[in-house]
Amino acid sequence: MAWAEPVAYGELALKPWEFERLQPHEYYALCDGYEYRQRRRRTEIENEIFVRAYFVAHLLNISGKYLKKNISPKELYKPLFDAMSGGERRSAQDRRQDEEYLRKIFDLPPEGVKEDG
Repeated sequence: MAWAEPVAYGELALKPWEFERLQPHEYYALCDGYEYRQRRRRTEIENEIFVRAYFVAHLLNISGKYLKKNISPKELYKPLFDAMSGGERRSAQDRRQDEEYLRKIFDLPPEGVKEDG
């Protein structure tokens, strides 16, 4: 059962005496529960990101000052999902690539949007 110890002590956060008392089917049930929670958490994150993309796209389309064409929530979803699902800090190069991608989608000039006034 040495192969199971990293999962038991890591992801499942079992104590040694708890792990020793488990039957194999109980251990597998705990592993299944952990995998279910992980899938559910990922789905919740994806849904949250899509809701954000939905509202941001509509706000951008309503204002209409800076967009040459309307944008759909699906076009915003990919960069938001990539940025949020990783859970790690984005490098400056990744941020620049995302900025270029969004500028291309919005048909914005390279220097950015000029403020009115």
